[in-house]
Order: sequence, then structure tokens, then C-alpha cells
Amino acid sequence: MKIFVPVLLLSILAFCQAKDKNFGELCEEKDKCLGDTFCDRMDGCNIGTCKCQDGHQRNTGNSCKTAKKVGEDCNESGDCYDNNQSVECKQKKCSCKSGLSVDEDEKSCSKHVGDPCASRADCSDPKMDCEDKKCACISQWKTEGDKCVATELGDDCSSGKLCVAGSCKDKKCSCSNDLVAYLKQYCINKDAKTDVEKGEVCTPYSVSGKDGKFCKEDLKCTKCPGETKRVCSGASVQSGILLAIIFAVFGVVCM
Repeated sequence: MKIFVPVLLLSILAFCQAKDKNFGELCEEKDKCLGDTFCDRMDGCNIGTCKCQDGHQRNTGNSCKTAKKVGEDCNESGDCYDNNQSVECKQKKCSCKSGLSVDEDEKSCSKHVGDPCASRADCSDPKMDCEDKKCACISQWKTEGDKCVATELGDDCSSGKLCVAGSCKDKKCSCSNDLVAYLKQYCINKDAKTDVEKGEVCTPYSVSGKDGKFCKEDLKCTKCPGETKRVCSGASVQSGILLAIIFAVFGVVCM
């Protein structure tokens, strides 16, 4: 209890010093994103951007409105996520428009591998073609589930498949002699650092010199909003929502 009180007081002070921010504006952890928004920042970044909370999408201006995923109940098409105008409300359910299938985020729909088509233009990915009236990966790309992807380093490329990096040597995707494979996706200098921690400065994987600084496997190199340097960051962090709820419940008022 002795520790909890000063921590709570410091939290209240930080909350009361927060600035009000609208959708799309840069924010810090202590700031209050207004309406149905939250401060979305990568773990390792001090600054983020106010974005719509889960279950909402952008409305007109700086506001967000409730939105339903494909398969959820609706009264009209405007109730559904419609990022690419591919979803409509049919029989009181948010549903993909005719000929489309649901995307991974369940918020939009498009043409995937195996979906019916009349021409290449019907397929949503430029790596696809319309073959036998179905969307299929063109020969240079490998089919992985319902997506078309490049062949990873170390995998077979004998049938003319494109490599994600390097080139096809002896029927395997390989890096050039002075580079080594990293995460099966990148060719980097053998002397480059590959264990950069969260919050530390990093370099993009396109940098192949010995001074390269690459994030640990579970992190990614991100340019934080409002910053020029890149740092290793983790998953997205939602800020401000929990404090706002606590202070609303206990009736805390900032003067």
C-alpha cells in the first residue's frame, strides 16, 4: 500500500499533464487521444500516432466510428469495415462482395489464390494471373496458402522461382560469397551485429556492410514517428486507455 499510493499519485500527475490529441496526430504515452482513439506506438518508440480503437474505423474528420468485421452482425453496409469498399451488409451479416474472399484481417476482402476470375485484372495481386478461370501465382512466385511469395534463402529455386534475396545458385537461393543468410530473408555481412536489443539504434536490412546493426529475431527495425533514426521495436502498444478508465471510475478531475 505504501508503494501503491505514490505510484498512483505520479500516474495522476502524468495524466493531468497530458495533452489532448486527435486522430492522426503524434502522441506520447501520457497524452490523451480523444474520441474512440488510442496512442498506437511500437514498443521501443517514445512517440506514436492516435489511431482508432479496435472495433472502430475512421469516420469523417478526426473521429472514429464503430465497425464490424466480416461475419459479424450489421444493419447496413456502413456498419462494416470497408477499407477497400469490398464488404457489404447482406442478410444482417457483414459479407464479402460477390467473387471475393475475406482477407487475413477479416476487415476487407479481395481475390486470393484459387478464387474465380475472368482475366488477370480480376486478381488483386500483381504476382497473380488468371489461369483456368482461377487466380494463380505466376511461375516465378511460390504459392504459400492463398498468397504468392518469393523463395526463401536455402530453398529450392530450380524451377525458375524468384529468390527473396541473393540469387539462384546450384538450384538453391543463396547469398553472394561475401554475405551470409539471416532469417532466411536477408543477405548480410558476416561481421554485422545481429542481436540489437529493443530501443537500440538499428539499420535496415538493405544495408549489407560490416557496420550493419540488425534486430534480434523477435524485433523489427522501425522508424518511430517524428524521429529520423531507426530503433528495434516490438509489438504495438496501446497507451492511455487503462489510465483513462481508472480515473473515470474514481472520479479524478484535473484542475
